[in-house]
Amino acid sequence: MFHLNDFDGNNKACNNELYDSALRVRYRVGGRDEKLLLNVKVSVLLKYGLGEENVMKVVVTDDENPLLLFSTEVDGDAYAKLKQKLGLLIDFAQFPHQLVSLLNQCAAQEPGASSKYELLLEESATDPYDIVEGQCVLLRIVEVNNFQRLCLIALHMVCGSEAEVNAFMARNLQLMRQRCEQLSAQLAEVQRRRVAAEEAVNAKGMDVERVRLQAGDQLKAMRHAHEDELSAVRRDMERLRAEHEHRVQEALDEAEERHRAAIAKLEATVERLTADLGAAKTATTRVEQELVHKGDTQNKLVDDLKMLQDELLRSENKTERLENEAKERNMFVVSLKQRVAQLEREKEEKSKAIKKLSTLLDAADSSKTQLKTMLKEKLELVDAQKQSMSMVSKELAKANEIIAKLTKENKQLATKLNERTKIAVQQEKVIAGCQDNFERSQQIIDERNAQIRQLDGEVETLKIGLKKCEETCQQKDEVIRKNERIIGWLNDIVSKQGTPPSSYAASRTSNTTASNSHLSVWGSEKLDKAEDAIIENKWDMEAWSLLIREAQNRFINDVRPFLEKLVYVFPTSGRYWKMYIEMEMRGRNFEKVEQLFQRCLMKVLYIDLWKLYVAYVKETKSLLPTYKEKMAQAYDFAIDKIGLDLMSFTIWNDYVTFLKGVEAVGAYAENQKITAIRKVYQRAVITPMLNIETLWKDYLAYEQVINPIIADKMLMERSKDYMNARRVAKELEINLRGISKNYPSIPPTGSAEEAKQVESWKKYIAWEKSNPLHSEDTSLVTKRVMFAFEQCLLCMGHHPDFWYEAAQFLDQSAKTLTEKGDVTSAKMFTEEAEAMFERSIAILKQNMLLYFAFADFEEGHLKYEKVHQIYNDFLDQKQIDPTLAYIQYMKFARRAEGIKSARAIFKRAREDNRAKYQVFVAAALMEYYCSKDKHIAFRIFELGLKKFSNCPEYVLCYIDYLSHLNEDNNTRVLFERILSSGGLEPAQSVEIWNRFLEFESNIGDLPSILKVEKRRSSVLEKIAEFEGKETAQIVDRYRFLDLYPCTLTELKSIGYNVVSKTVAKSMHSASSAPNPDVVDDADQQQTLLPKPDINQMIPYKPKVKAFPGEHPIPGGSFPPPPSAAHLMTLLPPPDCFQGPFVGVDSLISLFNKIILPEKPPAPKGDHGMDARLFDLPNSLHWTVENEDGNLTNHFGLNNKIKKRKFNSGGIQLDDSDEEGSFSPPVNDIYRLRQQKKVK
Repeated sequence: MFHLNDFDGNNKACNNELYDSALRVRYRVGGRDEKLLLNVKVSVLLKYGLGEENVMKVVVTDDENPLLLFSTEVDGDAYAKLKQKLGLLIDFAQFPHQLVSLLNQCAAQEPGASSKYELLLEESATDPYDIVEGQCVLLRIVEVNNFQRLCLIALHMVCGSEAEVNAFMARNLQLMRQRCEQLSAQLAEVQRRRVAAEEAVNAKGMDVERVRLQAGDQLKAMRHAHEDELSAVRRDMERLRAEHEHRVQEALDEAEERHRAAIAKLEATVERLTADLGAAKTATTRVEQELVHKGDTQNKLVDDLKMLQDELLRSENKTERLENEAKERNMFVVSLKQRVAQLEREKEEKSKAIKKLSTLLDAADSSKTQLKTMLKEKLELVDAQKQSMSMVSKELAKANEIIAKLTKENKQLATKLNERTKIAVQQEKVIAGCQDNFERSQQIIDERNAQIRQLDGEVETLKIGLKKCEETCQQKDEVIRKNERIIGWLNDIVSKQGTPPSSYAASRTSNTTASNSHLSVWGSEKLDKAEDAIIENKWDMEAWSLLIREAQNRFINDVRPFLEKLVYVFPTSGRYWKMYIEMEMRGRNFEKVEQLFQRCLMKVLYIDLWKLYVAYVKETKSLLPTYKEKMAQAYDFAIDKIGLDLMSFTIWNDYVTFLKGVEAVGAYAENQKITAIRKVYQRAVITPMLNIETLWKDYLAYEQVINPIIADKMLMERSKDYMNARRVAKELEINLRGISKNYPSIPPTGSAEEAKQVESWKKYIAWEKSNPLHSEDTSLVTKRVMFAFEQCLLCMGHHPDFWYEAAQFLDQSAKTLTEKGDVTSAKMFTEEAEAMFERSIAILKQNMLLYFAFADFEEGHLKYEKVHQIYNDFLDQKQIDPTLAYIQYMKFARRAEGIKSARAIFKRAREDNRAKYQVFVAAALMEYYCSKDKHIAFRIFELGLKKFSNCPEYVLCYIDYLSHLNEDNNTRVLFERILSSGGLEPAQSVEIWNRFLEFESNIGDLPSILKVEKRRSSVLEKIAEFEGKETAQIVDRYRFLDLYPCTLTELKSIGYNVVSKTVAKSMHSASSAPNPDVVDDADQQQTLLPKPDINQMIPYKPKVKAFPGEHPIPGGSFPPPPSAAHLMTLLPPPDCFQGPFVGVDSLISLFNKIILPEKPPAPKGDHGMDARLFDLPNSLHWTVENEDGNLTNHFGLNNKIKKRKFNSGGIQLDDSDEEGSFSPPVNDIYRLRQQKKVK
């Protein structure tokens, strides 16, 4: 069966025009062979000139009906076989007999085609091949498909005449040529379109490149414009800031000078008034005392005195008003300083905004780089896609997408530019606001100046009033003189009447005045010496202690300048701040007290000072309506700052007591009160402190009273934390036992007490770092450790190691929190570390270690501008050695900004006259090791040699560098230049000559070595120490490293220890020689020296008070020597002797006064002997034990005497065998005392 769907009108090989033209030839239907029909079909296609490449392959279906399938791709071998099989010669006499049945089958498969085909047969009966106007009737009547057209063409070819076939073929060939021309035209059009597409792609690529270049140019222009704008803004801001600071400083200086002048005038006036008042009061008192006994005659004088007192009271009121005005001026100056601080903070905010702008510019640069990368990738894709025309549309679409992206990015860049423009406008507004603020501050200063002028006018008025008061006082003095004359006249009258005058009182007053004057003279002299000592050394604590003791006995107005100086020198001493505030509180100067608290409270974590603050708030704010709120705020503030202190129990307990005493009205208020008390208790019982057990017991009782049901559960939850806190409190007490928090913060002195304090503080801080609470909260651990550091810095603020360790701990805690994901806390700790470094360099302004550590910290956070500022701040100081700072500055610049920046800093160091030769050495070695350029390093050494040619240390560094390069000629030339220039003294050139000789010994020949030795000898002869030591000079020729041709004793004997300064160091390392059998003479001598037996040493145990029997020495006590200890065991206990005690001093003086005769006295009595000489032996009980154990006396009596028996009390027992023994002597004091004890 034929498949009509395979011959649809969409087939590319079917040409309707060709078939229509072929049907114009007449044909007639007849029966032929189907094989011939297939032959005809192929032949027809070949004759039409379609070419072999367009011939279709023939497929035979299952029922062997031919089916012609159309295909554009024909295998050449298959076509050759087909052509050979069918043959090209066609027999036109044969005709396929199945053609009619085939047409019938085709018509049957098409709906409605049968009727049309019958009509066709009817018409064809008359003239089925009639051609009307060149068109076949069959084609007009019936709609045939492609296969039917092929059959009709075959009928024309087979049944037509040769002329018709030729004409048909010629016409169809012409049609085919036209069709080929049309196809050629279409191909040309396609080619033109392809070229146009390529040109469009190229144009698009050029447009993309142009857009990219324009975008890059615009970005560059925008960046340059913004950089210029930012530079202009920075310059304007710096200029405005400088002008503003200058104006503010000038205004402040002028206001302060005027204020000081006014205060000085007021103080002088007040002092003069005070003196006048004191004199007037003294006179008034004296007159009142004298007029008590005078009677009615003094009434008028009493009235005058009352008037004088009224005037004095008015003058005192004026004085108080002047003092109040002075206080207001002080407050105004403080407010101005606060405003200046606010302006500085605004300046810092502006600098941060500028940094943000620079960050945005960097982001724009990065986006530009990304844009370039994307454009490059897209251009590569375009170049690759040009090879295939089928991908042109896709590439164009991608190019359009890229252009759209570029447009979006340009829009984003434009948006960013608009935002930056807005930021710049905002900055201009801020600058304008700063200018307005400055103008307002200028107006305020003008107003204050007007007020000061008004006050000056008032002072003038007061001066006039004081003059009037002086005139009045003079008048009163005249009246007093008159009264004194009257009193003297009355005294004369009384004396004449026989009444004794009050001379005793007068004499007593004069004596008291004399004694006071003597004490004041003694005290002032001693105080002057102390002040001179402080001026010479402001850290002299003995002088400060003397002045402090004297100041505590005076009024606050007299010692306020001294106390200000005291807290200025010791700003972290809580003891001195507390003393200052207490003296102000005794003087009822509460305004100054609050000012002092503002100055010291936040930076001095001293527990007694904070207790004083809470007590002050409780005392002075009790009458205010907001007393409870202020008191609660004070307690919260104190607990947050000092609540971790070991001695903070009082503050916690007072806070709980205060909360319990607050009245709560209503259920809600009562619940709020209970919650507040519970929170304080729960915080307190987990904080290590003394007396924490008391707080725990109070908390237990409180919870039982509030709610016994849930009390047990809550207490069980808190019990573990409480036990942990109590354990830590005991450990904390032990760690703080050796720490003195009253120790003043002074520079290191190296004393034993200071070393003990430093060791105790480090031990305490290390204990806090070990997390004794075993808390998992890093913030809590850091808070406790920093509290320990803060308390340590109050006493050790001049020790840089504590500052560095505190900042390092904060930085490490920030890194730990960052790893855990807590970015906010990490940022806070980082800022605290930076603030810690700022505080350290503010106190230790000349400590390079802290500056370098601070710079490294900021460099680690990529804040290079801050690092430059740190180094510049240190180098701007005048009284420092900037050499090491310049070297570290160059190293940082090389790391962060490259070698060019380091060279710029080296140029600055060369221009600084304070820099030493090490800067040139460091710069040269940096060039050699980092930039790998030895020529630059060589030029730097040469440049430094011009400035430090007389410095042997620099010359030796230069020599070491050339020796490292192994440049013999340059090294020898350098030796010759230095040694022949005459810039070095002979004593300074000794080491260089030694190095020259060593150099020649290593690489030179013997004549050159001898020549150098000879020249060195001529130089050494000029030095007195080297005279007569020619043999010692030859040692340098043969020595190598620490090997010498002589022993140490021989070297000393020939004087080599003077020639070479390094012999001692090198000989000390001789113990590391590989030959252990060789031992120097010095080592042998050293073994013969006596050494202490350290194994018998007793550990050092200092005690405040030595026990009886110990050997006290400064710093501790030790047991007595063995012989003395044995003697002490034989002596009776000290409580056995009750007296009489001998005056040792009197006994020694008596011995000194005794004059002994030069010859012994002559013998007296019988036999030439004095009988009194035998009294002493007779009075003693001497016994000697023989070898056999018997006791004998000195007379030889009683050879066998038994030993006496004693009871437990020491009394001899009665025994009949001892009747012949001697009685105890009368003067046996020991026995008498023993008997008294028994009684």
